[in-house]
Amino acid sequence: GGSFVDLMIVLERFGRTLVPEPYVPSIVLAGYALHKAGTAQQHERFLTPLLAGDTTFAVAYAEAQSRGNPFSVHTTALRDGAGFTLQGEKVWVLNGHAANHLLVTARTGGEPDASDGVSLFIVDPAMPGVTIRKVGTMDGARAAMVSFDSVQVGPDRLLGKEGAAGPLVEELMDRGAAAACCEGAGNMQ
Repeated sequence: GGSFVDLMIVLERFGRTLVPEPYVPSIVLAGYALHKAGTAQQHERFLTPLLAGDTTFAVAYAEAQSRGNPFSVHTTALRDGAGFTLQGEKVWVLNGHAANHLLVTARTGGEPDASDGVSLFIVDPAMPGVTIRKVGTMDGARAAMVSFDSVQVGPDRLLGKEGAAGPLVEELMDRGAAAACCEGAGNMQ
């Protein structure tokens, strides 16, 4: 029930004490997306355990060519029966090396670099075709390079409406930037 300002105060304190938890990718980003776009079943299956601290998430949106544009999505999710087949790669996925679930952007339609046609999927790293390569970041944190090779996901793994995740992805990027600033302000203090 707290506000975004309440969340920023918490993040500043986390930054002050260098809390090593994946709070931003798991709660601030994925938790918000699940809350906002998830179905009641997705809330029960994914959001409830996330808020209880029993599972973690990472948001896989960046690609080698994207250069800060969250809509430059070359990872595809093609309809395959009732579900989808994911194909592509994501880079520098914070907490991607340790997360129980990935929230992945993939293009299901639309023009390249357009916000429409982007969808969000919940993918488990243990699914066949998912490859995680752990990498270090400049600040000593951990991330992952993630590839999807014909990864089959059911319709229950689509978060929100197919092709309509653009506005939510844009909102997540803004929330993530604000969160990083608050954490950084705490680090400096």
